[in-house]
Amino acid sequence: MGFGHLGEGRLKNSSYESSQVDAQGARPLPTINHACVRNALWSGAFGSFAMNTDTREIWGKADPLTDINLKNLEGLEANNHRALIVHRQEIKKELLDYLGYSMMFDEAFPEIDPKERYTLQTGANAIAAYFRTIFTNQAPFQLWLKGNKDAMTEQQKRGAELFFGKAGCVNCHNSASLNGQRFAAVGVKDLDMNGYEVFKPMMAGLRVVPFYFKG
Repeated sequence: MGFGHLGEGRLKNSSYESSQVDAQGARPLPTINHACVRNALWSGAFGSFAMNTDTREIWGKADPLTDINLKNLEGLEANNHRALIVHRQEIKKELLDYLGYSMMFDEAFPEIDPKERYTLQTGANAIAAYFRTIFTNQAPFQLWLKGNKDAMTEQQKRGAELFFGKAGCVNCHNSASLNGQRFAAVGVKDLDMNGYEVFKPMMAGLRVVPFYFKG
């Protein structure tokens, strides 16, 4: 419980016990609006652009697989490659032939030598391309921006005035998908830095996990 500037105010909740560790070091984004997101994990582990520009000196310290960043990939392509490895996926030409995917790989990656065309990385690239087609583009606010003046209620418009005005939400939530595309401190150190144990609650049905936060 508790926060503090650098996590110094955190205390063990009496509902926890130390025998069951529930540590989850990364939080992926939902699979929507990825076309507007250049870094795919809350922890910033993958990608060498945008927020991760000039961060090479820390690659690999949080996750040994971040050497994938040395391929100079966008966050999605790097993260997807890593995810396929973590989940023990394989891409084999004979299986692609059997399922009818080989032709799709050939059409998607004609510039890649056939000897290197059917790999986890090309699979990761294909998944990333698909993610970038999924948008939440029919929300009332988005329809209002497109010119439909009846798409939002008066209450919603007042909320928008607060969001972009007095409440100051837009100071952080200002990208195309209204996330921040930057990291923000919430007074909690990373799990390997805070000096405290991580616990799982004993109460049935209640599960509390640590998280990384990106504004």
